[in-house]
Amino acid sequence: MKAATIICALLPLALAVPNAKRASGFVWFGSNESGAEFGETKLPGVLGTDYIWPSASTIKTLHDSGMNIFRVAFRMERLIPTKMTGTPDATYMNDLKATVNAITSLGAYAVIDPHNYGRYYGNIISSTDDFAAFWKTVAAQFASNDHVIFDTNNEYHEMDQTLVLNLNQAAINAIRAAGATSQYIFVEGNSWSGAWTWTTVNDNLKALTDPQDKIVYEMHQYLDSDGSGTSATCVSSTIGQERVQSATQWLKSNGKKGIIGEFAGGPNSVCQSAVTGMLDYLSANSDVWMGAAWWAAGPWWADYMFSMEPPTGTGYQNYLSLLKPYFVGGSGGNPPTTTTTTTTKPTTTTTTAGNPGGTGVAQHWGQCGGNGWQGPTTCASPYTCQKVNDWYSQCLYKPPPPSSTRQSPSHSAQPSVNPQTSPPQPSPAASSHPYTAPPPSAPHSAHSAPVADGWNSFLGAIRTRTILPGALLELSVCRVAVLNGAVYEWNAHAPLALKDGVSADELRAVREVEATITDAGKEALGRRERRGGAWCSMNKSGEDDMVELSLAAGIDSSQICMPSWNAVPRIMKYREKYHLNVVEIYELCYFCDQLTLPLSKMKHHLVIGTWTPPGRLYTVAFDDEALSLELVKKTEIPEGEPISWLTISHDKKTLYGAAMKKWNSFAINSPTDIVHQVSHPLAGHPLASSSESNTRAIFVLAAHKPPYNVYGAPFYNYAGYGNVFSVDPSDGRLVKNVQNYEYQENTGIHGMVFDPTETYLYSADLQANKIWTHRKDAQTGELILVDCLEAPSPDDHPRWVDIHPSGKYLYALMEAGNRLAVYVIDERRHVPVFTHITYPLLPAGVPPTNKYRGDVCFTTHSGEYLFATTRGTYGRPWTGYITAFKLGPNGNVERQLFIHPTSNSGGHSNAVSPCDFSDEWLALCDDQDGFVEIYRFKDETLARVARLDIPEKGFGMNAVWYD
Repeated sequence: MKAATIICALLPLALAVPNAKRASGFVWFGSNESGAEFGETKLPGVLGTDYIWPSASTIKTLHDSGMNIFRVAFRMERLIPTKMTGTPDATYMNDLKATVNAITSLGAYAVIDPHNYGRYYGNIISSTDDFAAFWKTVAAQFASNDHVIFDTNNEYHEMDQTLVLNLNQAAINAIRAAGATSQYIFVEGNSWSGAWTWTTVNDNLKALTDPQDKIVYEMHQYLDSDGSGTSATCVSSTIGQERVQSATQWLKSNGKKGIIGEFAGGPNSVCQSAVTGMLDYLSANSDVWMGAAWWAAGPWWADYMFSMEPPTGTGYQNYLSLLKPYFVGGSGGNPPTTTTTTTTKPTTTTTTAGNPGGTGVAQHWGQCGGNGWQGPTTCASPYTCQKVNDWYSQCLYKPPPPSSTRQSPSHSAQPSVNPQTSPPQPSPAASSHPYTAPPPSAPHSAHSAPVADGWNSFLGAIRTRTILPGALLELSVCRVAVLNGAVYEWNAHAPLALKDGVSADELRAVREVEATITDAGKEALGRRERRGGAWCSMNKSGEDDMVELSLAAGIDSSQICMPSWNAVPRIMKYREKYHLNVVEIYELCYFCDQLTLPLSKMKHHLVIGTWTPPGRLYTVAFDDEALSLELVKKTEIPEGEPISWLTISHDKKTLYGAAMKKWNSFAINSPTDIVHQVSHPLAGHPLASSSESNTRAIFVLAAHKPPYNVYGAPFYNYAGYGNVFSVDPSDGRLVKNVQNYEYQENTGIHGMVFDPTETYLYSADLQANKIWTHRKDAQTGELILVDCLEAPSPDDHPRWVDIHPSGKYLYALMEAGNRLAVYVIDERRHVPVFTHITYPLLPAGVPPTNKYRGDVCFTTHSGEYLFATTRGTYGRPWTGYITAFKLGPNGNVERQLFIHPTSNSGGHSNAVSPCDFSDEWLALCDDQDGFVEIYRFKDETLARVARLDIPEKGFGMNAVWYD
């Protein structure tokens, strides 16, 4: 765990020991012993002032309670000062040996833990020879004690992955060379050795070897939102089991053993359930998990929220009795339970792809076959193993064949109030209306795979793509939860609805019967007469808000998307008037798995700017039936403010532009009525806005979560400051330059992206060849520097960044390198860590790469695909290219699909813009000849279907999809 002093005043909770079910199966269970690693900034420090050794008496108390392993943390710099090849400090070494002997004399195991995070005096350990020398010296002191375990180093992080592998191997070799041949060796991984990121970060550690075959992979797992162990709040009661599942599969697939070397939870019922759920799961998989150790005991923890120090530690008082069933020889906890919203009964379905695999069951999205695959070939129900290619098969949901008879879903898992004994019949309006949806392709059981998968996209849509007040949002989520028997979602969102002003009577009505929901939806669309606070709020809302809420509330997986389908004519009628985002209707109906009516048969409007004077905005309409593009509006803008990049506000009511020496904003009254609001000069460096400098506004990003600030990046000279602007909440106009946050003197940011929570901002610095990380203040929206990372190669020059909707992977497009680099996001510090995985953006055999420049990259609406473009630097005859990638559910690149040539070089642009409502359409802008093209992406192939030539000077840099 990261060194920190955390003071929490928390009341102890009385806990009951869970019912014993079976033996835990663990080899070790115990606690970390902290203290000797304290005072990391005071080296060597003073014993009793800067650091302390654990108490032998309290270790005995914990041992007497049943613990049999203790991980003793210390500092390398205190044990062997000055240099790793030096000699030990006699006093500190003797204290370490005394602590170890106190443990092993009890018959317990002592883990020797250099708590250094892969650093020595603050610098990353880069010399494997020096690291080996350190370990050879230390291991020689304990070579004869077979109850000692060597932990290579605590929580490597933000390090080269190959270096982490090599350091671990060097430690193993040195320990064995020192004569310590009987002991186990715990190896740790990069990214804080997190279990939840192990498979995406530390897969290469499977190559570690030990002549004694006693390697144990030590992983750490905390249960708060960022996995850092700095909060007493756990994400959910099931998060523990969820976060160790992929690592468990990795251990099984690779024939390895593991231990959770650090874990903890806050003194509350949610964390207690999360902790026991995780331990139940580990115990059930004790063929690969050898045990676990709580973080942490130690004499200086005071009222620290996780303290296991007897007799008053918060963890000791609240968790000891809860942990005892998992101690070695204990009776075990409860059998692990399902932690996802899908049914996970074991199945005998096996793959026909790949070789016979190992034991175990692969979970949803997991690998289950392929050439050379030695892992499980059985998928958890209701998933089946489906071949992706010769090297990879995956557990996916395959719906049953369409049913000839209409069936209603099971409501056995609905909230426990007035369970419905028979499904309601469709209303006359529903059965006769021409827009009534057809029956579903298969009955939807509560928590079936379609419902579970749909929940993620539904919540994402309702949360991020509507502008409804909180009460209406929560009410819509609760109603859909009832319709689908989603008990967990109801329990999570009903309290939020009450908090936001929905009355208890309204929630009670929502829970009663499915017919109530349908009738309420019809009434909302029709007379709009309904009592209650939320419905009154609805009456005060605009037509678009009422329709949006009705759509969300009307999802009915047993009969029809009512009133969504009946609303189609009304919505089409009011779409232009109220600027409705009609696509949300289609997304929500798709969630019902009842969608056969073509969904996007409409004209979609896109807005495109010109980047050279005089500057204009062009609105074009794309007809997705006729596959045609037409120019519908040319909007004049302030002279001298041509726009290098356009972005749109969260509610699609305002456009923001990076406009030469200005940042400007425009009100979108409709796609054909766009009005300039205000312009602000570049800020930061005093010469940035000067007509004598070449500095220009190059990129602008609008926050989609409050506060809805706008973030601008200048380019060329004097571009070392980003500009942050507040906006007027009434119309979105830029109001005030609230911050000029600093990069460095030679910075030139060309692309930025927020993580999905909009807590962290990542910036691609083309000029300084770096990627920057900033944290956004939740109240002010101002930015605080977190980290700066050099690009992998001096010749890369990152121009663009995008992030997967999971928040786990970042993609950096390298302009000069003409490649896509893949990064994982460190779950604790939220900084990108290079995976050493890159993909070319140019086909083999093209002219020298210096004739090309990478441009942009964007994920698609679903997050399943990523598109990237590159341009021909010198215009004709060099064509540009569009490259596509298939992404896994967490954002890992599964495969590169194609490198597709564009019509011409792309000029300064060649910017691709996937639409924000499906994966089917993407726009491409060019300024060499001046045109916009629409491509259709279907069955993982790309086809150009429409083109509109606008041979205006500087047209077109990027397209913004309005609808």
